[in-house]
Amino acid sequence: MKILFVKPRLANETLGGTDYSLCEPLEFEALAAAVPDHDVRILDLRFDDRLAHEMAWFQPDIVGTTAMSVNVYAARAILEEIRRLDPRVTTLVGGYHATVAPEDFAEPYVSAVVIGQATETLRDVVRALERGEPLGSVAGLALPTGPGMVTHTAPRAKVFEIDTQPIPNRAINPHLRQHYYCEYWQPCAIMRASIGCHARCNFCALWNLTDGKYLTHSVRRVVDELETIPERYVFFVDDNFIPKGHEARVMGICDEIARRKIDKQYYFSTRTDFVAARPDLVERWAEVGLRRMFFGLESGDDTRLRQLQKGSSADLNRKAVEICHRNGIAVTGCFIIQPDFTPDDFRRLSDYTAELDLSIVAYLVLTPHPGTVLHTMRRHEIVRPNYELWDHMHSVFPTTLPEPEFYSEYARLWMRAYTPVTWDGAKRITRIMQRASPAQRRILGRAALTVFPRIAHGGLAQRGNLASWLRFTTGRADTTARTAQERTEMLPSLRPEALQFAPDAALDGPTRRRVAAGRKLRVVMGGDV
Repeated sequence: MKILFVKPRLANETLGGTDYSLCEPLEFEALAAAVPDHDVRILDLRFDDRLAHEMAWFQPDIVGTTAMSVNVYAARAILEEIRRLDPRVTTLVGGYHATVAPEDFAEPYVSAVVIGQATETLRDVVRALERGEPLGSVAGLALPTGPGMVTHTAPRAKVFEIDTQPIPNRAINPHLRQHYYCEYWQPCAIMRASIGCHARCNFCALWNLTDGKYLTHSVRRVVDELETIPERYVFFVDDNFIPKGHEARVMGICDEIARRKIDKQYYFSTRTDFVAARPDLVERWAEVGLRRMFFGLESGDDTRLRQLQKGSSADLNRKAVEICHRNGIAVTGCFIIQPDFTPDDFRRLSDYTAELDLSIVAYLVLTPHPGTVLHTMRRHEIVRPNYELWDHMHSVFPTTLPEPEFYSEYARLWMRAYTPVTWDGAKRITRIMQRASPAQRRILGRAALTVFPRIAHGGLAQRGNLASWLRFTTGRADTTARTAQERTEMLPSLRPEALQFAPDAALDGPTRRRVAAGRKLRVVMGGDV
């Protein structure tokens, strides 16, 4: 069979995204490897938007796309266009948003929604179509039955042996590999050594997608895949690369890389509390090529860390960053901006960031994605029912500050981190430009001149320019917050009835306990519940 996977692009209203990273479509490379006896192509709309041309030339039997919450409308538009171009095609959608809110794809142009990990489901879909069997016979699907309504087929286990999944087929679209980048690393490949996380942060749903279990590839499987990657830079996109209890496996990967003499540079994410407890692992990984580390630091305030159910502290954050610096590892730190921030909160966070001397810093606005405990706790507070603005750079909750002041403070936070306005910003941008390739310098320069003004104005649909940036940095900008047009199309997961307050009695046991704990912390901090 002919199978076409289509990678969506982000809308103009969406901030961030390809302004700092543009990674290979690993999800589709993995699915292509799962059906090696079939003709598979990947159309990456971030580079090539000729969907109609591809359909006419390739004439696929199956077309699949993927959706995070931020590009759910793009995925729907792709599938609608596919069905218009060729009504006989079987259309599939998977990914995070499709898994947690399949009702948002209950449309006549969608054949089926894939729930969870898609490798085995895709194989079974292909087999069913070849045999002329209905999709209802395939486990792991949600089938549209009417507007906003789906019926689920038999569920698939969330916990499984992931070593049974084949190594992704990175030979598809070789002409694009040089263009993939992660911050200032280009070309950069991504790969997974595990799925899931032991932590229970209330703003994250990834741990729930595997029933709280941590699923791992074996040492040999991880290093075998590394040997197939042509790029020198590799970003492990695991949710938590070195969790507690897996020290021997992580050290085993390191030792096997050294034994096979694989010469690459690595970047991965883990928790600060583990690094603080096991600096020897970081030291060993630095010897085989670990050059960058991503930490979800979230806050420099221990009370706010408890509110997020992070399970860490500001002091552990400092200690972990210091351990990385001692070993020559550049640190990317991510912080959460809460909608109740005051000017003092913004200033304290800026000071804390400067104290840590991070190589890359990201400030992301707290966003209650469907499927998270945070969404269950606070969905009735959502005021921005447009997923294109759920990019972690717009607030979907009401802000304590007037919106113009909130976005003004938010933009200045970014500018202090990435422009010569402060000594910390001057050091950071100098280091980045020294390490970046010429192509990446152009990308970073363009982002600096366009993204900051858009943040300052609440996310303009159009791009900013140098003049508006200079006006803002000198304090003369018009900071009236203007946001993209709210969509008149209301998806089922954003309708008022779906966003009603969830009483504890209506929740299952584990969710009820976590929501109750989160609400209690909000009361302690003086927030509304």
